[in-house]
Amino acid sequence: MASTVNPISVNVGIDFSLLTTKLHAVYEKREAGEYAVLLAPSESTADKGVSMKAAIEDIKKLINGVDKEADTSQMETDMQKELSRLGDEQANGFNFDNLVVKLSMAYLYISKTGENSTVEYAFQLQIITEGVIPKEIKGLIDVDTISISIWNTQRKRITEQMGLVSVNEYLGISKQETEPVE
Repeated sequence: MASTVNPISVNVGIDFSLLTTKLHAVYEKREAGEYAVLLAPSESTADKGVSMKAAIEDIKKLINGVDKEADTSQMETDMQKELSRLGDEQANGFNFDNLVVKLSMAYLYISKTGENSTVEYAFQLQIITEGVIPKEIKGLIDVDTISISIWNTQRKRITEQMGLVSVNEYLGISKQETEPVE
């Protein structure tokens, strides 16, 4: 009598932090070098986020961890220069150090099956701008937060759970209505 051995599947839970937000993902090892990584969307726990300055420091550490000879000083200078253009430098302009980024929700799915790879993602970020707008224009406009959603997934469950909708979808405009007429 011949015995049959079923292929082994292994799941490994991974706890990590991204922009100071604690997240949980699953790594699944399949047969013949196939695998999947899933970071399911969930509301992040309230945290204070990370300043742009701290984010730059983390990026510098990451780059220097890969290449100890890398010069990251120009990166920081360029980012501060571009962001400072948002305010009038003569009138206590844009305060780069007050900009804080928080991760609101995240979804990531990576799958490798044979020669095929799939990468899907959705991230919702919140940029806290309190104290960033110059005092001189604060009476005219004051922005508390900026929300940014970035996604490439079309999975209905994910887009609904994360509230991801384009302006056209929100307004009920079909794709045909937005395509140029030849």
